[in-house]
Amino acid sequence: MKLHIVTILTLLLVFCSYGQSNKKSPKYIYQTDADDVCLITRSEHISWIDWSADDKRIFFITPSSGTINLFEIPIDKLELTEIQENFFVANYLLDPTIPSPVKQITFEREREVNYPICLPNSNMVAYQTNFKYSPNNFFDHDIRVYDFEHKKTRIVYKGQVQLFDFIDNQHMLFLKAGDSKNILKLNINTGEVTPFYTVEFPIEAMQFEGKKLLLKSLNNVYLLDYEEQTVKKIYNRKLFATRMFLVDNELFTTFPGPATGVVDLELNERYLFFNAQDFEPTLSNDRNFIAAISQRSLGILIKRIFFTESEFE
Repeated sequence: MKLHIVTILTLLLVFCSYGQSNKKSPKYIYQTDADDVCLITRSEHISWIDWSADDKRIFFITPSSGTINLFEIPIDKLELTEIQENFFVANYLLDPTIPSPVKQITFEREREVNYPICLPNSNMVAYQTNFKYSPNNFFDHDIRVYDFEHKKTRIVYKGQVQLFDFIDNQHMLFLKAGDSKNILKLNINTGEVTPFYTVEFPIEAMQFEGKKLLLKSLNNVYLLDYEEQTVKKIYNRKLFATRMFLVDNELFTTFPGPATGVVDLELNERYLFFNAQDFEPTLSNDRNFIAAISQRSLGILIKRIFFTESEFE
């Protein structure tokens, strides 16, 4: 896979060049090429971001409403303009007369929202909340699931969770705060909590990947095959990440910098995508695109990484 390092300028410089460049007709993200980078938001982002199950939306956390809440932005119909070679910006960021497509999902005032995770093959998103005036109180934390179809929110777990992810629409894996070695499984419909797997090392990051779990501990990344009951070390180098994705033999994550990239685990070759002080990447479910939060651009960047038959329809 041929990947390119793309340097992102600040949005201020981008705006200055907007009126001077040879602007092309608006493009959609699914029409972009491997050399293109797209800036789709412009605000402070907290924790991580995630794609909806159908890859048509991205969920993110921002304090722009006055309190830290959950928002979404549609991806499939977002119009873009190329303002510099291979650098695209969402039209609503360039033209204040265009209504913002960003939609607020939660409207918390006394609580703060973090860590959005979309449940697989569903129209639901989970997130963590805590009472903002006592963020370290164990009993002031919970995990909630919002159902877009029925427009309802429900609390599925009460208590402080260190890490969590979903293996299907009914079961959540998580680590309790203060216990970084014992992975638990929660049935979000019944509330039943059962032991899932125990490792010998402290877990700093955990992500479900195709019937396996990626686990980060210190400078190591492990692959837990819970069906085979095996744990294998697959990478040994410092990472700056809680989000990791494994596609074939390539690990997508955040490297020191921070910088979003991919490492070929066989060749031990590393490629960077944005070079924009970017971190916490998320891959679209069809694995065609990568998105990350950029500290330099103060927004979400998206780039195509693969071409497959399953595109936005």
